[in-house]
Amino acid sequence: SKEKKINEDSEVYKIAYRLYKDDFFEEAICFIDMTIPTLVENNRLISKFELLKAYAIGKYQKKESYIAALEKVAVDYPQTEQGKKALEIMKRLKK
Repeated sequence: SKEKKINEDSEVYKIAYRLYKDDFFEEAICFIDMTIPTLVENNRLISKFELLKAYAIGKYQKKESYIAALEKVAVDYPQTEQGKKALEIMKRLKK
C-alpha cells in the first residue's frame, strides 16, 4: 500500500541521514542518487533527500558546487520547507 511505501521511504531517508551524520558524504550522495529514482513521483521526501544531498556536497566539494546543489532544490521545490531553506542558505553564501 502507499502508506507502507512512505514508511519504508522514511526508513531509507534515515539511512541516508546517518551516512551524512557519520561524515560519509560521498556515500550519502551515492545512496541518495540510487534512492530518488525508486521513490513515487511527488513523494514529499524527494525534496528532503535533495536537500540532504546538497548538504553533503557542501561538506566536501567546492562552494560553487554547494550553491548549485542548493539552487536545484530551491528551483525544483520552491513551495517546500526544503526549497525555502535552500534559498535562505544560498543567499547567505552569496554575500
